[in-house]
Amino acid sequence: MQRTLQQNKAAHLGFQLIADALNDSGKDMRVVLKPEIAIPWTRQSVKDHLFRPVMKLMTSKESTTKLEKIGEIEQVWDTVMRFLGENHHIEYIPFPHDPDKQKEEMGGYKTNAGNSKGYEYPEYQPVTGLE
Repeated sequence: MQRTLQQNKAAHLGFQLIADALNDSGKDMRVVLKPEIAIPWTRQSVKDHLFRPVMKLMTSKESTTKLEKIGEIEQVWDTVMRFLGENHHIEYIPFPHDPDKQKEEMGGYKTNAGNSKGYEYPEYQPVTGLE
């Protein structure tokens, strides 16, 4: 299954959060990518110059619209964030998500203990060992 509209919105929010964190720390595009010109980060530049190149290497997919709904977006995200943390000291930004929306999109998970809706969404565990 391909990613959902909600995941697309979350990814774009996340790109903006990364752009803000990089800009706030003084790490313009020149510092991270091109040494010649000081260019502030934008949501689109994070997507085009950080997320998409890593995505292509990890998944061989050309478009974010082709990423699998479960797993691929988060794996690429964690790889980008690990790079930014290790090389540019940018604090980890979790992938934005709305647990209630995810329950709806996933059909929920039945639990024995249950809650008022009878569903439980599993906790996200970051992927490690992708070096």
